[in-house]
Amino acid sequence: MRLNANYNRLMLETLEPRPLMPAVASPMRARAAAPSAMWSIDCPAAVPRRIHRICHELARANMGPYLAARSLIWDAAAWDERTAQRQFWLLTEHGKFAGFATTQRDRYARPSLHIGDLQLLGAARQRGGGTALLNAILTAALADGCQFVSLNVFVDNPAVRLYARFGFENICIEDDKFRMYKPLHDRAVRGPVPESSN
Repeated sequence: MRLNANYNRLMLETLEPRPLMPAVASPMRARAAAPSAMWSIDCPAAVPRRIHRICHELARANMGPYLAARSLIWDAAAWDERTAQRQFWLLTEHGKFAGFATTQRDRYARPSLHIGDLQLLGAARQRGGGTALLNAILTAALADGCQFVSLNVFVDNPAVRLYARFGFENICIEDDKFRMYKPLHDRAVRGPVPESSN
């Protein structure tokens, strides 16, 4: 699904002229080191309204086809309410917004971390943007003493393959979504398991 011209103009107007985030230290910031020179990840203590709006629009655009296939509609108020209590992980490529993730502590058990969103612009897909976000999140979760990381994903979302490569296991299906779970230990931060050539 392509984003409309107004969305692209908003991104250009709001993200290029000034830094993405003010230099505010947050507990996760130091642990979310850039995974490569190409990708940068920031975990601000608070997300400015303009960035929140951009993340909201990206999530709506990316999730739209999955919701439409199930005769569901995007609930903007519910998304805003859910994300109000979540940590945002902002992905940039050479200073330009490329995607984001949100996480929540202790959703299903303690101590744990739940990934609520992992959304990428089309240009960041299949190029390591999702891998960069997952590596940063798993590294921070392990450093914070979490025992596992969980997420929910529609069963027909291609991202299921990425999560499986990182060692996430499907533990149940709920509302046409896999609930996936990854126990954390030293191997958790070493990235995805290479795909089999079979």
